[in-house]
Amino acid sequence: LKRCSPSQTVSILPALTKAYFLAGRWEDAKNAALQAVRLSPWQLDLWFNYAVICKEQASRLRHSESTTSEQFRNIVIPGFRTAAHIFRWLHTVGAQPNVRRHFSTNRCERMAQMCEGNAESAESRMEEIRQREEQRQREIEQRRLQILAAAEERRKKEVRCFLVSFIFSFMWGNLLCHWETARRGRKKSAGTE
Repeated sequence: LKRCSPSQTVSILPALTKAYFLAGRWEDAKNAALQAVRLSPWQLDLWFNYAVICKEQASRLRHSESTTSEQFRNIVIPGFRTAAHIFRWLHTVGAQPNVRRHFSTNRCERMAQMCEGNAESAESRMEEIRQREEQRQREIEQRRLQILAAAEERRKKEVRCFLVSFIFSFMWGNLLCHWETARRGRKKSAGTE
């Protein structure tokens, strides 16, 4: 693309966008479509493509079980809102006479309504996912505290065992020492008599 002239780039970017789109590489498809829109903002079909990509990416992430609340906040909801805004604009602009386009303005209106509804339902789903993530974090923290408490209990037990053995050995040592001293004292006293 760097070697192409701007007019060649505008003709290549829709094909590149479609290839990325079909491969499921949403960010690459969005970037290529956005680049095409920037180079040729008067081509409504490029805007339509960009809106479709935003909607599809948001839709796929919305239905994925592994989507996080952060992805809902940063990709899904803004994707639906952006698509709805563009579809609504295309419905208005595309309905004017002598406007060259390859999409249905009625379809744009339906897509805008659908995207707005999906954005609202995604917000409630994001809240559910956020609550689930918070619950998971609380469970992880609770498990971590249990592990720490168990480790502390083991440490205390080891200290108690050490102290008991130390005290026992100290007392045994003193007892042996006293016993030995007493035995020597008895030998001396038996020898002096």
